Amino acid sequence: MAQKIFQSFRRIPGHFPAFRKKEEPCDVQGSRYRVAVCSDYGFPSKPTSVAYDPVIDMLAVLTRDGNIYIYGKPGISFSAVHETNAQYIQVVFLTGSRKLVTLTDSDDMYLWELTSVSQTSSQLTQRSCLKRITSQLKSLPSGVPSSSNNNEETSHVTALCYASDGRSILIGTDNGWVASVRLNTNTATDDFTKFWCLPSADDAINPSRILDGISPDRRQRLRADAVVVLSERPGFPGQLLIGYNSGLSLLFDLRSDRVMALLPWQHGLEAAAWCGGSGQPNRSNQTPHQPQLGMRLLTAHSDGSLGVWSLREIGFGTTTISPIQPPLLQMEEAPSMPYGPFPCKLISKVFWLPSALGGITVFVGGMPRATYGERHTVSILRGSNIDQAANASVVAARLAVAAEAEDDDEIPEESSLSAPPIHVFDSDAPEHVCLDLPSSLVDLVPVGSVDGPVQILVLLCEEEMVVIDLITSGWPFMRPPYLTCLHTTSLTTYNLITQVSSTLLSNLEAAGAYYGPEGRFGRGGAIADNPSGGGWSSLPWPIQGGHALINGSRLSTSSLGGNILYTDDLLLTGHEDGSVAFWRLSAGGCLRRIYTLYTAILFEDVSQLDHPNGVDDDGDAWPPFRQAGVFDPFMDDSRVAIQFIYLVDNTLVVGGAAGQVIVYQFLNFTPCIEPAIVTIKKSMPGFQWKGHAPLTLRKCFSDKFTANPEQTTPLPAQLQATGVIFVQPPARITSLLLSEFELTHLKEFSQNQTNNISGDGGGLQILLALGTPHGFGVVFVPKPLPNNDSNTKKPLPPQPLLAVSTIPDNIDALQEAAAGEGWARRRTRELKKSLRDSFRRLKRVRSTKSNFQPVVSASTANVSRAGIRRTVTQSNRAAPNQTDVAPLDEAERRSGRVPDENILLISQYNVEREICDRVQDTANVAIISCFAFGPPLFKSSPSNARPTLHPVATLFIGTKAGTVKLYSIFVDKTTLNSSVLPKLQLYYSRELILQHRAPVLSLRLIDAKSNMPYSLSDYKHYISDSGKSHNLPVLSVVSEEQIRLFNLPNLHLKFKARITAIDGYRIKSASVVGFRIHGKTSSSLSKESTVDSACGDLERSNTSGISVTSQTNQNCEYSFVFTNVGGQAVLLSMPQLRRMDTLHLLDSHDVVAVSSVVFSQPGSTNVNNSCYVHGPALGLYQLAPGQLTLFDVVRTGQKASLLGVSYRPIYRLSLIGNTNANMKTLSEKTNSIGDSRISNRSVLSTSQLHNISQTSSVLSSSVQNQSNSMSSHNLSDSIRNGLVSPSSVSCTSDRNNHRDRVS
Repeated sequence: MAQKIFQSFRRIPGHFPAFRKKEEPCDVQGSRYRVAVCSDYGFPSKPTSVAYDPVIDMLAVLTRDGNIYIYGKPGISFSAVHETNAQYIQVVFLTGSRKLVTLTDSDDMYLWELTSVSQTSSQLTQRSCLKRITSQLKSLPSGVPSSSNNNEETSHVTALCYASDGRSILIGTDNGWVASVRLNTNTATDDFTKFWCLPSADDAINPSRILDGISPDRRQRLRADAVVVLSERPGFPGQLLIGYNSGLSLLFDLRSDRVMALLPWQHGLEAAAWCGGSGQPNRSNQTPHQPQLGMRLLTAHSDGSLGVWSLREIGFGTTTISPIQPPLLQMEEAPSMPYGPFPCKLISKVFWLPSALGGITVFVGGMPRATYGERHTVSILRGSNIDQAANASVVAARLAVAAEAEDDDEIPEESSLSAPPIHVFDSDAPEHVCLDLPSSLVDLVPVGSVDGPVQILVLLCEEEMVVIDLITSGWPFMRPPYLTCLHTTSLTTYNLITQVSSTLLSNLEAAGAYYGPEGRFGRGGAIADNPSGGGWSSLPWPIQGGHALINGSRLSTSSLGGNILYTDDLLLTGHEDGSVAFWRLSAGGCLRRIYTLYTAILFEDVSQLDHPNGVDDDGDAWPPFRQAGVFDPFMDDSRVAIQFIYLVDNTLVVGGAAGQVIVYQFLNFTPCIEPAIVTIKKSMPGFQWKGHAPLTLRKCFSDKFTANPEQTTPLPAQLQATGVIFVQPPARITSLLLSEFELTHLKEFSQNQTNNISGDGGGLQILLALGTPHGFGVVFVPKPLPNNDSNTKKPLPPQPLLAVSTIPDNIDALQEAAAGEGWARRRTRELKKSLRDSFRRLKRVRSTKSNFQPVVSASTANVSRAGIRRTVTQSNRAAPNQTDVAPLDEAERRSGRVPDENILLISQYNVEREICDRVQDTANVAIISCFAFGPPLFKSSPSNARPTLHPVATLFIGTKAGTVKLYSIFVDKTTLNSSVLPKLQLYYSRELILQHRAPVLSLRLIDAKSNMPYSLSDYKHYISDSGKSHNLPVLSVVSEEQIRLFNLPNLHLKFKARITAIDGYRIKSASVVGFRIHGKTSSSLSKESTVDSACGDLERSNTSGISVTSQTNQNCEYSFVFTNVGGQAVLLSMPQLRRMDTLHLLDSHDVVAVSSVVFSQPGSTNVNNSCYVHGPALGLYQLAPGQLTLFDVVRTGQKASLLGVSYRPIYRLSLIGNTNANMKTLSEKTNSIGDSRISNRSVLSTSQLHNISQTSSVLSSSVQNQSNSMSSHNLSDSIRNGLVSPSSVSCTSDRNNHRDRVS
């Protein structure tokens, strides 16, 4: 009685605004804490270009929104974002200088450089920006002086090439101009705006300047329009190849200012590549004169043809003497159409790559327009397949025509049509493959060392990066360590699990090594199972730029990952096709799939999982398609989509979109499966499910089968389904929680542990709680039994213990719930009604504003609690659904717009925002949002229950209606002594109703002394050996508007924090995190000593794992952190819930990222380990459909949290001294072509005619020819229009403004 009286006195000040403590305004401070972004995992959205620098050995990717990603050795990564909102279309490395250039569709050029911040860190910095680099290059018609042209139009860049002198960048425009953007070496480097000089019209090469040196009769047949190809001739400094879209190509001498040769063709030019001199394979008996690059040119045209030009006699004369007329060259033979003779699509890009077995030709497109015109293809061939392909196509076409005519006499013989190939690249190694990509190709680049052959080919697609191994026979695919395709099918959910047990990791690794990381289904499984597809390569990742040292004692080296160090964290991703992928993480964006679980194989009437190749498996099929890439967005049946994933210890539970819940455990046998049905529906009439049909279990999983006698070696353990539950109605699963159920804490029944828990067959007993939009249920899953003839026991299905509906008792809510996701239409109607009422209210306010005078009344008898103070009500029954006053009228009175004699005048210094009341009679409030297991709070069972029931635990259930339901779990003592399963019963105990009715987001139990958060699944650490609870925790309830702490078991409010009323933002996600506390000894260490030690480690080892001092839980202080819809991360003290800091995390306009923030969860319930971190400070948010960002919340002055240290590598770039000296050194390695087919003009007999100083041109030409990337630097009109959409507007997010990039 006395407690109630004092409780009333404690509540009195809350009724008066004058007694309230004034809250501090919510500003972004970041003085005590900060958010450190560790890395981006997955594939970025809207990629536009890729580039590679063989000198620093790094790869760069540019996105349309302006994000730049640079990757080197696994663990080394840099990223930056442009501040200007534009469409970014091209990236080019300035070879050997650690600089790169980006280009926008508005012809703005940005210069970036990798600079060293300290001895152990580097960053990507923007050096300069040139706006409108083509502003001085006007569109002047041929023969018209500039003074008489009044309709001058600014041109646009269509081609880009880095000059071999290292001091300029050549650009080509859409009106035929070629200009040079030169580096201003006389300007101080501090003035970043003057790094580059804009090209002038006087120094540019315009069409008139080119055509003036050609006779009029030839000039009439030539047309110089948009420049699509710009490339310097290898081994001939100063000679530039210029290709126009009209089909004209020419060789221009920059030093003598003359056209050296004309290469006209009737079809449009798309790309070009330099080939070896003779094109013959490199034999063991070397000839005196090695074949040289720059002697032959391979061109690709708009009609799908490839042509070869010989330039052996061009460029060896004296450069000072200009000929009267440049020679008009012809192709060596008629152009070849690889997939002709019928009309084909254009070939947009072409490469000729040197290799030990002969030159490799790579081209994009060229498919027959009528049959395969919609496919995205990249063809790779080595040998004489160019002409053999055309000949085979003619034979196939004539055979098809004759077969339709059914006249066998007119069918020609294949031998009569075959002819010896003309363009022989390597007749001894005919290899040909046509890669069928699932998404359109954006760009491609070959990768290889400066003094060696090309090793891999990188294909940058819209949705993934495909890598082909060109060294291994058969050209298999490679799994890149970064830029991995996370969204093989659409991502539906994800979760980050930290500190996973080593047993589970080893089981996953072993199962993934045996069955394949991509599983047996999908496109990844098709690649591994196709014997003619090359499979997956075992070649180590060739890109090894930079030095990295990854810290952390949690790192381990995997046998499959080579020298990449992975942590003991797991990233779980659920997909639309019903698959769950397991990923291991490392620093620098490295991500590796180790196992894939397909849940759809359990159900009938699901689409065929074996992904078809889409082509005939016959080896003689033409074209020789090969399925490439793992991206597969097509899924016909969305019922199997994964909605919820939860992993704890060695058990995984998965919830789907059709109400299916599957429990998985690692077993070395296939268990019997008997499904259980949990019925959640209203008993009142009017409810009839109108959504999708339910799933059914395949019969083969419930029938016993006989083991294969031929299988002598035991198969490795894998995740086996031990329980399947179907919820009725089959609505999506909104929340899941499991606990590995044990009763060993009961001392008097501990002797039964062996009989009831371990048993035969392995496995564990599971207590599972599941939630849907209609209600919740609790299911007990028994131990699994082997599914074979030796097992005589009957399999037991999961036992439903409880099923409760939370749908309000009204016909409208029932109709909305019966329509599946139909309550979204209700929200639309409510929005329209709200807008209509808002305009009516404004009209009413204008009419009464002049006569309005507030009335102050001392009476508070009829004051609404919602307007003055929000309280918490505890009751044993649900709150009434009806309200006395309409919400809009109540809001008007609270806002002070309409006078009311019963309303209090709110104090002017009250900073709280009023929140409109929530409707409680819709189906949306029935959604179950979260669960939590806790200690047994109520010792006695209900009066009508048997006295043999013993309390075991308490189940907390949070709903969208702002309520927390408590159910007590009891076990029948009599069942523990028998051989049957223990009998569990659940009874309703209490309900916690939040007065503000905001949806409950999360429930968490926190230690009352140390503020350490407990696992949601473990309830045993609250209970002693005698079966009694001790050290009861505190219950934290997080809603969209407030955070509250309650004492247990009386559920009295301890502390609370109003969030939305103060900040104006709703809460999206919340967690309790731990921060390291350094003592005086550790804080007194100097920073220089740490840096010196790290530098020494870098000198001793390029990639190694070192252990750091383990931090125990006694050295941690816990705080509450949550994110809101404004993109902020707010930290509160524990347990007082006082605001400590507000951090900027995301852009508030990025709705996808703000709504997708999740905090990591511990993967084990082991609380005895002192080094175990119970409050991980790591989090994830979705940056793109296939890209996730890992962030770490740390104190100011600390680099990383307890677990984030493993994602904070110490890195350093390779030293590059004088560029000219390096280029001279590397040029000596390329004097002989050998197997690399990289030429140097110094070995020619006519080298004395090119007496050029030893500058950077030698290496630049060699490197450019080795990678042959000039085609990727040229933007043809078709490719440019495909990359840049005039109607699309891309806004650059400011998400990287706060980033402290570590890799």
